[in-house]
Formats: sequence, C-alpha cells, structure tokens
Amino acid sequence: MPLGFHFLPNIGRLMVEMAVYKDKTIGKQMASLFTVLADAFNPLGGSAPPMQIIAPTVMDPLIALAQNKDWTGKPIYVENFNSLNPQPGAARAKDSATPIAKGLSDAINAVTGGTKYVPGAWSPTPDQIDYVIGQLTGGVGRELGKLSSTISAPFTGDELPAHKIPLLGRLYGSTAGATGQAGKFYENIKRANEVENELKGRRKDGISADDYLQDNPKAVELAARGNAAERQIRALRQMRSRIVEAGGDDAASKARQINERMATVMRSFNMQVERMQ
Repeated sequence: MPLGFHFLPNIGRLMVEMAVYKDKTIGKQMASLFTVLADAFNPLGGSAPPMQIIAPTVMDPLIALAQNKDWTGKPIYVENFNSLNPQPGAARAKDSATPIAKGLSDAINAVTGGTKYVPGAWSPTPDQIDYVIGQLTGGVGRELGKLSSTISAPFTGDELPAHKIPLLGRLYGSTAGATGQAGKFYENIKRANEVENELKGRRKDGISADDYLQDNPKAVELAARGNAAERQIRALRQMRSRIVEAGGDDAASKARQINERMATVMRSFNMQVERMQ
C-alpha cells in the first residue's frame, strides 16, 4: 500500500486479535498499534522494533541482542526461562546454530569459568554469536554460516531447516520441522510461565485467583501443559547431546529421530494453546 496507509488494515487486525485471543490485552495491542503508526510514518523506513529504528545503525546489533528481537521482531536466541537455574549458552542453542558458533560458545563459557552444566561469567548462546557474525560480515558471512550448517548436518543429525540452505533458503521455507515450530513454541512457553507466576504469586500473597481464572478459564491447564512440554523438550535435547557426544555409525540417524520427536512435541503444544485461546 502507499506509504503511511498500511496502518489502516492493521487497526482492524489488532482489534480482532484482542477480541479472539485472551493474551492480546488492550495494553499490548495499543503498544503494537503505536509501533505500527511509528513505522507507517517513519521517514527512516524499516519495520524494526522502535528502539532499533531510533538508535544509530552501529548500535542496532547491541540493542537487538538486549531486546532479543531481530528486525522482524522474532527472538534471536532462547532465553533462560528460570534465572535461579541458569543454563550455559551452548545448552540453549537452536537447531539452526552453526558449528562455528557452537564451538565459540563452548570456548567462551569454558574460558570464563563455566562447565558443560554451569554457565561461566560470560556464556553467550551460539545464536547470539551467529547474529553478531552475520551483522559484522553481512550477506557473505551469513551465507558462509549457512554453508557450514549444510555440510555438518548429515554428520551431526542436526535439523537443517530450508531457510538455512545457502541461496535456496532465500526462495523456499518450511514450518514442518522443530525449527519451524520453535518460535511460536517458546512464545507459548513464555505465556504459560507468566500465567503460572500470576497464580503462584496470588497464592503466596493470599489473594484470590477467582477473578483471574474467570477471565482466563484455561490458565491452570495452560501452565500445566507448558511445564510438561518444556520438560519434554529439555529432556530430548539432553538425550540428543549424549547421543552426538557418544558418536557411532547411527548417531546422526538417532539424532534426527529425536529432532522429529521434538518437532511433534512443539507442534502439539502449539495446537493445544490455539485451542485453549
């Protein structure tokens, strides 16, 4: 649409989302509307989060990492959902992380006093490293990273999503595997944790949760299913790591089977959340 006019259909979209989805509160939708309006009339162009639009270009990568949002608003890396039980950066790697970034993540964690199970003073995830390398090297660096993932995937058993294939990934994509489901999955897990924290907080302070449950009748079920799905994914990731470390002729095949199981768990939980909403 002409510059500035695309905010009109977005008003309708945001209103419908607020009416259909319980988690799309008026506060969140108003914030989204502000972002849409700022983007529509922004003389600098772009659709990045507001802070990335306002900040000097050289600061964009740092702000993106701090907000954990790329220029499309999608998460860059998997966060530590439990600050009291932190995990090393390498343990939170997405399946699409490059081998180079995984090696650097392990090395940085070890040098700063971390182990395989405990994070060091600085323990970046491979996805954070991939993002920084991609920002510093541009398209050439990103395509080389994709090439390294493509070459190593048959040997490691890691899932190779279509968008990680050099050149072809610019023309073709798929949501079938774990990578295609992961973004929505972790959004839903975050929502489930927010619901659980609300219920636990009210219980701890002796406040009735009746009004909250009346507005969110599926809250208890969402929190329970979120905890179960998160535990399953964590266990499957650990199982896959042990298989890859042990090696063997069938290690890659077994790792791919676990990837398929992870994709099934994520897809199932995402569908359950959609039904509950």
